[in-house]
Amino acid sequence: MTPDNIGPIAREIAQWIDLTTRGNDCVTLQQIIDLVYDKATSDQESARVCSLLCRQLTGKIPAKFRRPGDRDYEGGPVFRNYLLNKCLREAESIRSKIDSATQGPEESGATEILSGDEEDALSIAHQCGYAAVHFIGELVVVGVLANDDAFHCLNSIVTEYEIEYKAPSDQQARFVCAFLLTVGPHLHRANDNVNKRMNPYITFVKRVDFASRSARTAALVEKFSQMQRDGWPAAA
Repeated sequence: MTPDNIGPIAREIAQWIDLTTRGNDCVTLQQIIDLVYDKATSDQESARVCSLLCRQLTGKIPAKFRRPGDRDYEGGPVFRNYLLNKCLREAESIRSKIDSATQGPEESGATEILSGDEEDALSIAHQCGYAAVHFIGELVVVGVLANDDAFHCLNSIVTEYEIEYKAPSDQQARFVCAFLLTVGPHLHRANDNVNKRMNPYITFVKRVDFASRSARTAALVEKFSQMQRDGWPAAA
């Protein structure tokens, strides 16, 4: 799948959904979203292409869906709502996995070394988190998700309390940098509401512990810092 063939693929998917959906059954739509999300978070290059596919699908999904117990909705908004719910569920799951993998050492208050299985689980959760925030950012860039939707998803991984009061861990700095680097250049910085939402995250990244960050995180923070030096985005 490439940007050049997204249009035909979106039409085929929409036609397939139209043929396979009966009554108030949105199972097929959810299956499509699951597949697109999995592909989008499999690698960084796929995130942008899949976000463009989602934008196409938002305009092509047949307008005949009914959410159980609710009124009729147009196909596009139903797709967007299902996609947003998928992103939120995955973000909450990632946060839960990170918390579970680090719960033991945190509760003991000691510098306990994680077991091999715990390290693997934590590494996978971090990779999923990084991929998730990048895809969510791309969905904002192409206009599928609103700014508030994206921040809501991000706050399911890195809480507002942590953003406001704590220094970021190595991985949290990566998550926030990935998000800011993706969406930042496309947001209207002259908008006071956007500034109000962005500035706490910018400040959060600046509180990173330079002595303990990894080379990968250091590269992201440096890229973000360079963007600031070039004039975007400047915290109020």
